[in-house]
Amino acid sequence: MASNCEQLSIHFAVSNKPVSHNFDLDAFVAEIRCDPPFPPRDGGVQLRNARSGATVVFYCDDGYELLGNASLRCQDDGYWSGVEPKCKGACV
Repeated sequence: MASNCEQLSIHFAVSNKPVSHNFDLDAFVAEIRCDPPFPPRDGGVQLRNARSGATVVFYCDDGYELLGNASLRCQDDGYWSGVEPKCKGACV
């Protein structure tokens, strides 16, 4: 995120005489993203975006059971909060 209207003013005092200097401050903010997770075999994922703070939800197809966390969160370090789950077929 950059803005041309942000300004920083610093005032120095030298020998009791105020001296004013203006500085331009440029800021760069990188958006943190996680790599999209792999859907489990015999299942899928619901994900709107992979930005920091986003949540992915995992599901299994009919006849399969989810083993592991049903959802993970994209953390500020760019990694998901856990391991991708698996789908296990029901015993017949």
